[in-house]
Amino acid sequence: MPTGRLPLTASREWPRFLAGGVIALLFLVLVIKVVPEGLAETVGLGRKAQAEEVGRVRTATLALLAGTIALVGALYTARTYRLNRRGQITDRFIRAVAQLGDESLGVRVGGIYALERVAHNRGRSTGR
Repeated sequence: MPTGRLPLTASREWPRFLAGGVIALLFLVLVIKVVPEGLAETVGLGRKAQAEEVGRVRTATLALLAGTIALVGALYTARTYRLNRRGQITDRFIRAVAQLGDESLGVRVGGIYALERVAHNRGRSTGR
């Protein structure tokens, strides 16, 4: 499906794409390597115990990162759901109003019932 945009390789966006990848890579290195070593309590421990402690902190850090990503995903999903719901209500309202101008009495009455249903559903979805 053509979008009127050039492919990534032929566009001017590749530097931003590359910069984003480098930033993401640096962030992962920071989260996986640097942060756990800085947070781990390794004073007075042997080499093996230090490695185990850093591993535990690394696991906890990655679990926290995964939880944060899941939360952000859930928030975006909720936002998308609300926007889609609003769009559906708007579409139903527009179709119902268009029916009010029809020549046929049955279609106009159907438009009135459709508007009533939109109002009923809209009030129920907003808690009114």
